[in-house]
Amino acid sequence: MDILEKHYIAIDAWSVLYPEKTTFLLSHLHTDHADIPKTFGFPVYASEATAVFNVHKRIRPVLRVDAWYRTHKYHIPFRVLKTMHTVESIGFYFPSLAVLYMGDGTESIIPMIPRPLTIIYDGLYEETTRMLPAVSQTCAMIRRALDSTCPVVQIVHHGILSFIAESCQISFRLHPSVPDLVRTAATHFQLVDDASPYLMVGRSYKDDHHIVPSSYWFMRDPRLDPFSVHADGNKFRVFCTLHASAADIATWKDRHPYAQFEALQTNAV
Repeated sequence: MDILEKHYIAIDAWSVLYPEKTTFLLSHLHTDHADIPKTFGFPVYASEATAVFNVHKRIRPVLRVDAWYRTHKYHIPFRVLKTMHTVESIGFYFPSLAVLYMGDGTESIIPMIPRPLTIIYDGLYEETTRMLPAVSQTCAMIRRALDSTCPVVQIVHHGILSFIAESCQISFRLHPSVPDLVRTAATHFQLVDDASPYLMVGRSYKDDHHIVPSSYWFMRDPRLDPFSVHADGNKFRVFCTLHASAADIATWKDRHPYAQFEALQTNAV
């Protein structure tokens, strides 16, 4: 991302060595991107929901999807794009620099422009040779499992909740075991319905069978089919990831042969 740094733009990067007038942008709330030091002294621009779940005093919740903004230094215009990764995750398109930052986005938001473009993307699963479900397929599996196998789902991370909220468009009754941050997210996104046939539970729930969206459980054993529901004790495991698959990335590259793709270094799992 040298071209961004040369133009005083930092995305999901929090070094105190950046010069003054750098524009700091936050793509989403996951800790591998949003681990902002408590002593960080510059304003950080983010989406409204990101600020709800990250209360760092320097976050400014001003960024809106499809809106245009300008950086502090050189007044470079950029557009905010929706990326379908987690709660109001966003990407940034800088047309004058010919740069698109997708972050961990799972949906192809690449503008169809007939000129060179550098695309910064999440390559976590790019080298995985296994076929993995696309995000839309994952959502369909979870919804089918809720309707046909078990109406109880375990959610321990607000990122998974936002994925289900965006894709499945269903609401839940909340069990007391649901973690506080997940409960806050469910309330924020109006996903709580005391009359819902679906129950959301936390990790400490032991009362009955429940669906557990999983990624590592599947990835550790290549014999497990990520396109099927698997019984695991009193759990039903359904593959769920918030990251683009190798097939997704290959499709992007086929559609945009003029673009140079630059993979992010990520600590995500």
